[in-house]
Amino acid sequence: KPQHGDACVGPAATAAARAGLAAALAEAHRLYERRWKASGRPRAVLFLAEADENNEMDHRKLEAALFRGHGVVSLRRSIRQLAAHGDPLLAPLEAAPADGASTPPSGSCSQPRRPEPRALVVDGHEVTVAYFRSGYWPGHFPSEACWAVRERIEESEAVKCPSALAQLAGMKKVQQLLCEPEHLHRFLEPAKAAELSRTFATMSDPTGESELAQRCVRAAKDEPENWVLKPQTEGSGELFFDADIPPVLASRSREELAEFILMERLRPPVTPSLVYRAEAGGGRAQPVVRASVAELGVYGVFVADGERVLLNRAVGHLLRSKARHTNQGGVFVGNAVVDAPLLLPPALFWPAVSS
Repeated sequence: KPQHGDACVGPAATAAARAGLAAALAEAHRLYERRWKASGRPRAVLFLAEADENNEMDHRKLEAALFRGHGVVSLRRSIRQLAAHGDPLLAPLEAAPADGASTPPSGSCSQPRRPEPRALVVDGHEVTVAYFRSGYWPGHFPSEACWAVRERIEESEAVKCPSALAQLAGMKKVQQLLCEPEHLHRFLEPAKAAELSRTFATMSDPTGESELAQRCVRAAKDEPENWVLKPQTEGSGELFFDADIPPVLASRSREELAEFILMERLRPPVTPSLVYRAEAGGGRAQPVVRASVAELGVYGVFVADGERVLLNRAVGHLLRSKARHTNQGGVFVGNAVVDAPLLLPPALFWPAVSS
């Protein structure tokens, strides 16, 4: 297993990330149990996932880590299943006697509380944590009954991962607004805001009327190779690059363009990556070194009660690589691969790959 310093890669990193995620879910589960008096119902973490989920094995391994490492039981349901069976239910909930322990979370962001606390009940189980592995795409809510499920989950005292406010905070529209000084200064002192803003790419609302928005639209029409048109939804695949951008800006209505954010295109460094490639028609896969761009994602866990942060740490990483000239980057659609970093000093790395 290649290692450099204290960083682990490959299967060891995957196992460490899974253990860290399971530990965070288990901690939220325990905090819920400390806040709310036992009701006699069995308690469980609810995984919300699509019935035809292609990435189910990833979920199952996390469920197993949660049970084997912490003794916490999981339920697995889709939003449509809950809507079809009249779940979840909201039941009365009573606070546990105060014992001086830390106050458990009711979600990941501060939100107005219901006058009376309510437990989230699914198939007779009281849900301690609602863990959303779906619910990020309009197609996950095909009916008003499905939206009602989301609303009941949000109204309950179950820990939401994420809560509705946390989910909205992660959307590209909020990212775009935080690029504007008047919004960023609401949360940071001017010196800190200036330091952080130096890491931002230019982002703009293509329907905006400000001078910045109009300037970005003109620049995207004149030099589309320097911009990306991104949708709000996750995993849609409808990103527009290069020559595809001007026709979209010119032909779509203001309402249609409102679902996009215009962003300055990032130019990540190109590095060699070793992949196995099978020739057309089958045959044995052969190792090939290709010029690639990589995207490193850091797994983080965060548990909070309103503004009180109870847990906040990094637990692992995921590296995804694609060929340098590939725009779209989905692994499931075949444009990218899950990769593992080879951590070597530059003086050793570059001569090795060039030879």
